[in-house]
Order: sequence, then C-alpha cells, then structure tokens
Amino acid sequence: MVSGFAETLSDPLIREAMAVQGREESRHARLLQEMLRRYAIPFEAPPDDRITITKRAILDFAYEECIDSFFGFGIFALARRVKLFIPELTDLFDVVLAEEARHITFFINWIAYERALQGRGAMALQAPATAYGYVRAVRRIVATFSPTARGPKMQAVGFGAEGAFAMFKDVTWREFLHSCLEENDKYLGRVDPALLRPRVLPTISRMLLSLPSFGRRQSAVSTS
Repeated sequence: MVSGFAETLSDPLIREAMAVQGREESRHARLLQEMLRRYAIPFEAPPDDRITITKRAILDFAYEECIDSFFGFGIFALARRVKLFIPELTDLFDVVLAEEARHITFFINWIAYERALQGRGAMALQAPATAYGYVRAVRRIVATFSPTARGPKMQAVGFGAEGAFAMFKDVTWREFLHSCLEENDKYLGRVDPALLRPRVLPTISRMLLSLPSFGRRQSAVSTS
C-alpha cells in the first residue's frame, strides 16, 4: 500500500521517501513471515485485493502506526527486561523499532506539510484533523480486536494493539506506560530534533502517570 501510494506522489523527494518506507515495511513483513514459518506458527495472510491505495488509507495507516509503535516500544522493552527473546532476536527487532520510529516521524511531518500546503498549518487548524485521525485509528483497532470481531484482522493493524497484558500478566498500567514513554523517547531521540514527533499518546500517558493512584498495584515486573 505504501509503495503503491508513493507512485502517485508528484514531489520527487517525498515520493522517494515514501518509497523507501514502503520497501522497509515490506522487509518487516517478510521478516515476520519468516519467523512464523521457522517456528511453525500458523497464520493467514490477508488477500492482496483487500489493499486500498488512497490518501485516506495512508492516513489511517499512519495514525495506527503511531499507536502501534508507541505501545510496541513498551512491550519490547518489557520482553527484553525479562529476557523473553534470545539476544540475536532482540538485536534484530531493535533495528526494526528504530525504523518504525523513523516511519512515524516521517508520517507526522508529511501530514503537517500537506496541511500547511492547504493553508491549515496553524496548530488550531491541525488539532481537529489529528484528533479525527486518532479516533479513526482507535475505532479500527477496537473493532479488529473486540471479542465479536469477524474474519481476518483488519489491514494495517499491528502488534501494539494486542496489549502487553497478554504477555506479562503481572505488569501494571503504570509500569507499562513508563516503559512506553522511556522507549519512545529513546527511539525518537535518534531522529533529527528539528522534526515534528508524535505527541498525542506520550502527552496522554504523562497526564495519566501524574495521577497518584493511576495503575498502582503490586507487580512482579520491576520498573528499576
């Protein structure tokens, strides 16, 4: 989808950046397919004809990537802490997550640039569209992973929506969000500081963590 959308763009620099992202996303998919094959984990690949190449589909994908990456950063850190993966696999996924940090940074800046071209560059004008994008992403994720969901999982929804709690049953919300924030700052700290960064989930998480009673209970996973 990303590669196909890149071919529709007229700006040569943005088209090449989008195309590079498409190649990296395809490589991530091949990596996951190889892992599933190697460990004999059954999976059903979505049919190619379900892929929609439109700007709205790319925007939906972009906001879902922001959600998945933020929570994925935290999940991966918890997995690394308890040594859930062998070191070689941990090193491999560290590269993938670093690329995902670049991907969401590109998406956020590209979206802001497109709005600025349309005369909607001011923060007050961007905020409603950003909120709408996240609401659509959350609705799609909830619809996909709800107990009543039917059929194969919706296109573009990644591992972050599955939640850390299926893997780490003793983790608290406070610990999980601390992990997400720390790792989000680490991976996004590698990109050019002059660029915009996803701020919605980090801001909400910091607000929740400022509440003294949020997510407190005994846990087997240490935050130190």
